[in-house]
Amino acid sequence: MNRNAEKVFKQRVARENRRNPSPILPSVAPEPDDAPDDDAPLIDSDDRKAQYDGIDWKRVPHLQIRDKEHTKGNPSWIYNYGWPLWHRRRQKRWWLCKYYYIHKMKGGEYNVHISTSSAGTHLSAHTLGYGYNRDGKINFALPPNTSSIVY
Repeated sequence: MNRNAEKVFKQRVARENRRNPSPILPSVAPEPDDAPDDDAPLIDSDDRKAQYDGIDWKRVPHLQIRDKEHTKGNPSWIYNYGWPLWHRRRQKRWWLCKYYYIHKMKGGEYNVHISTSSAGTHLSAHTLGYGYNRDGKINFALPPNTSSIVY
């Protein structure tokens, strides 16, 4: 048998564990004496805690802070307008809209486990407090000297 088989197996298991977070995640930061996972940022960093200021966890008991930050490529633009969270019951990545949360509106929670397009569509709506895309605020006004189709 290959002498490196055990080493290769451990590397593959470690890689899969990094890709797929464990189904039961802690809702608080790990204790300082626990060994951190690979090179993932720790939850207890001050700037990471500041990112979640304003959330009353009693209002969203089914959501919690994700244990790891995004590691592949640039994070999606939707996270400028909401919080990246973990859904406890569904065991998936979730996004909570800051505008809906702050104004205590129903909805504003989207499953972004596979794709962030649902949250992006939510943000691009032509309604009060919205109208954003990856480039910033959308200008819904007609350009100057342009008439409407309706007469």
